[in-house]
Amino acid sequence: MTTDERAGMAMDRALPWNASLTGLRGFAVLLVMAFHLALPVTAGGPVGVVLFFVLSGYLITRLLRAEFDATGRVNLPRFALRRARRLLPALLFAIAVTSLITTAAGHGSASDDALLTLAYVANWARAFGDPMGLWNHAWSLAIEEQFYVIWPLVFVVVVVRLRMKPDATVVLLLALAALSAVLRATLTASGLGDRAYFGSDTRAEALLVGCALGVALACRPTITVPAWVGPAGLTAILILAVFPMPSLFWPGALYTLTSIASCALLVGLERSRGGVAGLASRPLVWLGTRSYSLYLWHVPVILLLGPMLPASGVVRVAILTVVSLILAVVSYAYVEAPFRGHPDHPPKVVGATRAPARSGTLQAGQPTAPA
Repeated sequence: MTTDERAGMAMDRALPWNASLTGLRGFAVLLVMAFHLALPVTAGGPVGVVLFFVLSGYLITRLLRAEFDATGRVNLPRFALRRARRLLPALLFAIAVTSLITTAAGHGSASDDALLTLAYVANWARAFGDPMGLWNHAWSLAIEEQFYVIWPLVFVVVVVRLRMKPDATVVLLLALAALSAVLRATLTASGLGDRAYFGSDTRAEALLVGCALGVALACRPTITVPAWVGPAGLTAILILAVFPMPSLFWPGALYTLTSIASCALLVGLERSRGGVAGLASRPLVWLGTRSYSLYLWHVPVILLLGPMLPASGVVRVAILTVVSLILAVVSYAYVEAPFRGHPDHPPKVVGATRAPARSGTLQAGQPTAPA
């Protein structure tokens, strides 16, 4: 058996497909879309983004750890290729189509926004005042892609080369997350809200917390938690989305509280007997498998089609949602899935819940991003 085959088998064992985790992506993208459609989820966008960030940090760390445990190393080129196949085709397709539309409409500046998006620096463009037009939501994708570049390199140095113990790694990650939160609060209090919101350093907290959780659970495969932990985390996320507390305790506390609630939800999904009822439902799993394409398309649809529709109301929301879903379905079926070369999950979802796997903005708004 080759090293690559051992690594693949290890990752399958460490992170078997979990319907609830896929449904969690669907839940997060619903929060983001509801925010952008001006539905009554006042902080749904910011909360959904933090949930995506924590989930990304957790899953990527589990994959890296599984490969290291199986082979004693991490194949960085293969990791980069997997990420490129996962993310680039759908993004290139969406940019190509929207660029054709905007060029035909005479909006030449859209090409600059597209280039910034493809370079994965949209977050820094927004941090320093560029509204980014149709791609104003690409800031979170940029932060995630920067994470995909930096964290595997750091993992190789800290875990593979230096052989830092898991507990020490968790402490280091949480300390860096705390520094990120302090920097964000300081910049926010200083009146630099955009810099605090869009900066890679100031938004690293959620990703780092997810990484810490990934390390902790990977090294404690038998730990379990009470059945109420997951539902409590989900309830807290919903409360934060609907009843935002952005300045509670300190500036930007919403993001820290959401990170903690997201970790509780993930631990409940992975390590409690009951999981979290509802997250493995067919509609959420279906949305979760298409969450990346849906994320890419819904903001351009709102900005391009929205001005032609009523300013508010059920009809507007329904039309924008249906068009976004149609484009996401097409993108997933004919662009995203073929390039990935394998399905995200088994063809059938069995049951609404499952036993936990043991390891496994609009112009002025600011949220969004599936991993």
